[in-house]
Amino acid sequence: MNSKLLYGGMVALLLGVLSLSPATASTAAIQTTTFINVGQGDSALIRDGLGFDVLIDGGKPDAGPTVLDYLRSQGVTELDVMLASHADSDHIGGLIDVLQASDITVLQVLYNGYPGDTATWATFVSAVTAEGLTLTPIQFPADLTWGTMQAHILNPEAGLINPETNDASIVIRLDYGVINYLFTGDIDSTIEATVVARQTPVASEILKVAHHGSAYSSSNEFLAAADPTLSAISVGVNSYGHPSPLTIERLINSGSQVLRTDEYGNITVYSDGSFISLIEPPLGYSVYLPFIMISEPPVEPTPETPTPTTPTPVTPTPVTPTPTESTPPVIPTTGNIVIVSIFYDGVNGTAEPDEYVQIQNQDTTAIQVQNWTLRDVANHVFTFPNYVMQPGQSCRIYTNINDPGTCGFNYGSGAAIWNNGGDTAYLRDSTGALISQRAY
Repeated sequence: MNSKLLYGGMVALLLGVLSLSPATASTAAIQTTTFINVGQGDSALIRDGLGFDVLIDGGKPDAGPTVLDYLRSQGVTELDVMLASHADSDHIGGLIDVLQASDITVLQVLYNGYPGDTATWATFVSAVTAEGLTLTPIQFPADLTWGTMQAHILNPEAGLINPETNDASIVIRLDYGVINYLFTGDIDSTIEATVVARQTPVASEILKVAHHGSAYSSSNEFLAAADPTLSAISVGVNSYGHPSPLTIERLINSGSQVLRTDEYGNITVYSDGSFISLIEPPLGYSVYLPFIMISEPPVEPTPETPTPTTPTPVTPTPVTPTPTESTPPVIPTTGNIVIVSIFYDGVNGTAEPDEYVQIQNQDTTAIQVQNWTLRDVANHVFTFPNYVMQPGQSCRIYTNINDPGTCGFNYGSGAAIWNNGGDTAYLRDSTGALISQRAY
C-alpha cells in the first residue's frame, strides 16, 4: 500500500500529513466520505464533489430521521445510488425514510441479490417500489463507475444457497484517484479470508470496520492485506460487546488510526484524489496517526520574480575565536504524546493484570516523561519513571505485567484498574498539564 510519512506538530491543531504517490488522474474537486453516527448500525454518505452522491446503508428504522437530517444539512436533494449492503434492519431500516422523503430523489437502489425475510425488509421493498424503482443486484465480480469514482464489488458471489445474512454483505473497494476506501458490511473473518484469497486488491487507506468491531471480524490476516491508515467503526449502545477490545487492539497493532462514531459522532474524510484529511475530533479526545485538514486541493505557489540588487562590499573584521564547551541537547519534558487505546477487559483472571493503556509519542522529538502521571476516574495513579520516549514510539502501562518490549511500565496493582462499564484515562506531564485523555 501507499507509504505513510508523518510530519509532526501540535496535537489537535497541527496533526501529521499522509504522503502518497502522485495521483494517476487529475481531480478537480474534494471528495468526501462521512460515516454517519446512526448508533448501532451503519450508514455512509459518499460524494465525489462534482454532483454524484452515494448512500450506503441507513442504520435502524429509527435512524431514518438522523440520516435525513444529515443529508439535508449537506444540501443533498438527489442520490445517484442507494446501496443496501445486506438485509439486516440495522443497515436498511433508515433507508425507508430516505426513500419516502419528498425532498430527496433516489435514482437507483442496489442490493446484494439475497432478499431478507423480515418485516423491515418487506417495508423497504415496498418503499422502493412506491418510488417506481426496482432493486438491482450487484455481486462479485463487478466494476462500476460512480461519477469520478470507481467501485469494485468484492463480495458476495452469485448462486449462494441460503447464505447467512452477514456473510452475504456487499464488500466494496472504492477508488478516487490513488485513494482507496474499503466497505465491508457485516462480514466475518471467514468471508474476509475468501475475499483475500481471490487476490483482488483490498489495500485501502480507509476501512469501514466490519460488523461494528465484532471480535469475529477484522482478522490479522485481513488487516495485513487491507493495511488501513484510518479504520472507522460505526457503533452505538449494544449488548454484543461491540466493538471488541481485541478488535481494537488488532487494528491499532496493524498501524491504523481507529475512530468510533459513538465517541466522535459523524466521521468525515476528505480527499483530493492524492491526499486524505480528517476533521478535528471533539475536544477532549485524541486520535492515532492523525492528518492535516485540507479545504481544497494543494495549489502550487506562483514563483516570484527576484528583484536584482547590487551587493554592498563588506570588510571583514578579524575575530579571535573563544573556546567553548559543547552544551548537551535539552530533551523536552512535554509534547504530543497521545493515549491511543485502552485495553480495559483483561483475560487473565479476575485481577486482569493484562489490562493496559497504550500511548504513543506523535511528536517529532524525543520527550522525557519522568514524573508524568496516568490516572483513571477513580484516581488510580501511575507515575512515570526516568524514561525518554522516542518519536513514533509506543508504550503500554499494564495493570500488573512487566513487559520490557513495551517499555516495562506497570501499576503493580493486585486488582483490576480500568472499569469495564466505562472510564476515562488522563495523561498529564510533570507540571500537571493535561496532555491527552481518552474515554470509553
